Amino acid sequence: MKRKADYVLKSRALFTSCTDQPEEGFVAITGNRIAAVGNLAQSEAWIDNKSRVFDLGDKMVLPGFFDSHVHLFEGFFVSISGDLSKAKSEEDAAQLLFDQRQGIGVGKWMTGFGWHHMHWEDRTEPSKASLDRLFPDQPVFCMNGEGHAAWVNSKALELCGITGSTPDPEGGAFVRDDNGEPTGYLLETAMEPVSERLMSEFSPFKVVKGMKRLMKTIVANGVTSVADMQTKTYNNGFLRLLEKIGALPLRVHLFPYCYDEKEQQKQWQLVQKLHRKYNSDRLRACGVKIFCDGTPLCHTGLMLQPYDDDPENSGYTLHGESETRRIIVEAVKRGYSVRAHACGDGAVKLALDAFAEVADISRQQDLRHAIEHIEVIDPADLKRFGELNVIASVQPEHMEVDPPNGTNPFDEIIGLKRKRMLWNFQSLLDANARLALGTDMPVVGIDPFAGLYRAVTRCDNEGYPEGGWLPKEKISLATALKAYTLDSAYLNGRENDLGSLEPGKLADLVVLDRDLFAAEPGGILDTRVLLTMVNGRIVYGSEEMI
Repeated sequence: MKRKADYVLKSRALFTSCTDQPEEGFVAITGNRIAAVGNLAQSEAWIDNKSRVFDLGDKMVLPGFFDSHVHLFEGFFVSISGDLSKAKSEEDAAQLLFDQRQGIGVGKWMTGFGWHHMHWEDRTEPSKASLDRLFPDQPVFCMNGEGHAAWVNSKALELCGITGSTPDPEGGAFVRDDNGEPTGYLLETAMEPVSERLMSEFSPFKVVKGMKRLMKTIVANGVTSVADMQTKTYNNGFLRLLEKIGALPLRVHLFPYCYDEKEQQKQWQLVQKLHRKYNSDRLRACGVKIFCDGTPLCHTGLMLQPYDDDPENSGYTLHGESETRRIIVEAVKRGYSVRAHACGDGAVKLALDAFAEVADISRQQDLRHAIEHIEVIDPADLKRFGELNVIASVQPEHMEVDPPNGTNPFDEIIGLKRKRMLWNFQSLLDANARLALGTDMPVVGIDPFAGLYRAVTRCDNEGYPEGGWLPKEKISLATALKAYTLDSAYLNGRENDLGSLEPGKLADLVVLDRDLFAAEPGGILDTRVLLTMVNGRIVYGSEEMI
């Protein structure tokens, strides 16, 4: 006798990620899997007196969102740090941190997040002096909004032994004044000595507590799976602990950083160990991550031509171009899918060149490679994504749309001509690329609706500029939803289990308060998640909410 469904959800707006429009229908869930999907007349065959049946009307049912790029431990860090994102100047940011000092930071350290000097009125790099005036005896570490630069005070530099004679690390810089002394502005890998000293202050209890809180926030936003782009692997133990105690309500796909200049062989052994150890439906290693550059906004993104506002600078790779290419090739030869961070057009080309070198291996082993971010791209490289089956993993919320007053920072950084090459989503699709969407949380929040809105409108939250910024690069809502569900699942090798509402797949789904296709574009931003289900169990919301 056929087992009946535990849940039957009926909706006039059922979006399965298999079609381009929502349809009237139902999804039946038995145990942890989807038992059936079909028209309403077929639903009765799955119902008995034990089934919980919900007639949702116009409330949308769709697969759980799969965020293709997050940083979980950094998300916890931000949750205990001062919010500096609204600062209009260096002094304003320092004062904001001072005003928020109660209850933030860890140990004796003060921590902040979200500032960026290119969004300040004078666009001047910060220095330790402003922090020293307010925090003369307490170390301070403030990460910028992209996570690629930090601003620290003299006490932090002193604790970490950073002086004028300290050499710059590979792939980073201690920015210095005219006397050669560190200013307190740290770029890329130069953050590591300070961040590692800071991390030593974290207690396991505080981390577990904070990570549990973060997980609840993620599923409350309808996100049921994430890809964790790890620069360090210290959070894996915390994730395993959360899984063991039943406090990991979503699926986490790990991509450990695969580069250690000094101990390359030992690093590969660690990567191999992680892939063997983490291999459950809820927590698994799926590949490796490599940095090809920094970011254009920090002037560390690798560009094919110099920056307009810094003609002697074309950015750089964190490990040198030949070494970066070598490590990508070696990772593929070892059988790993590679997620390559590349923001500048030079870095995108570098990553594509490396993937081209091992295209046959990738094809034979069905490895899923992606280039992350792709803020600027040379038009000549668009077609190579489709040719090499390299996925474009992009984050629409990173987009710097032209503001109603003032100028876009990219007008100054790369100039108006190259600005047309920014966030070319539809051009990538036209070149037969596959998109996967995400947030890069905590660089932006985990909310998927902000990213969907930005991708389909290319406007700010007030609808400016009218018609969208570079409007030819807008993508359809159906495409954006598929990129946030099925295509992200494909990127992470989970398309047979996740990403769409189809019989046999794991029952990860969400219920929204509206049909996104019937809403005005601005209504996407106001969408509320009513219920999130993972593995056939409700992890956010309740039956009463729907």
